[in-house]
Amino acid sequence: MPSLQSFFFRLYLNYLKATTDWHAPVEKLRALTEQSARLTRLPKNVDVKRMMAAGVPAEWLHPAHADPRKVILYLYGGGYAVGSCNSHRALAARIARAGNADTLLLDYRLARNIPTPLPSKTRSRLTTGCCAIIIFRRISSWLGTRLAVG
Repeated sequence: MPSLQSFFFRLYLNYLKATTDWHAPVEKLRALTEQSARLTRLPKNVDVKRMMAAGVPAEWLHPAHADPRKVILYLYGGGYAVGSCNSHRALAARIARAGNADTLLLDYRLARNIPTPLPSKTRSRLTTGCCAIIIFRRISSWLGTRLAVG
């Protein structure tokens, strides 16, 4: 049976779905995503440590009693246009706790609000999930852990 918190959060999401202008500028959608993040709470017994992973801002989410041989790389959704550590921290922490694994949450740069196709100079400056996996492979080989990407 879903929790009362889950019920109200779903109610809020349905309200957003019905009232949001999904063709609005990306800046407005980003602001809405960040506002929604305030409604979520970090689960108990999960510590957050901010760090830099190969020059990219990141957070290690460490649930109590995590198996040191397991690590998860969590790449938040949003089509590289919206989302951040703030908006996905609580979800990633719940996954970390359920998986009993430390979780790396990267705060990668979002795509700019420019027309496609992107000029080659802009493409080369965008940090994508592929770069995140390369960073994580370096970290996981150093830790000697198994890699799970989600």
